[in-house]
Amino acid sequence: MGDILIGTSGFSFDDWVGVVYPADIKKHEMLPYYEKSLGFKALEVNYTYYSMPSMKTMESFARRTSRDFSFIVKAHKSMTHEKLFLRTLLLIPDIFDFTAGIHRGSKNRLKSVMITSILKRSCDSLSSL
Repeated sequence: MGDILIGTSGFSFDDWVGVVYPADIKKHEMLPYYEKSLGFKALEVNYTYYSMPSMKTMESFARRTSRDFSFIVKAHKSMTHEKLFLRTLLLIPDIFDFTAGIHRGSKNRLKSVMITSILKRSCDSLSSL
């Protein structure tokens, strides 16, 4: 059986400074603190729903975390909300390209891509037949 990884949906929230993070923490120190001091071993990279991360960003995430840290990304909205379900099948190559780039950038620590709305629409489409 696989490990259960606990994390949050993001890590660099300004309102966490002084509450979750020390008051004097710098932005670039938040991810290492999230892992080492708060003890999380996974992170949902939530902003990928709105914009695609650059390879440089994912490499930076990988550099600032240990090798056993994992990333889970939310699929971009163009893959989950902006197409009709039947057209989603045509997006499969886009999903593979999206995950391959993030997987390489994160030094092979991408664990999953969240595409729940595609799956929900699939079930809804089938139930209406």
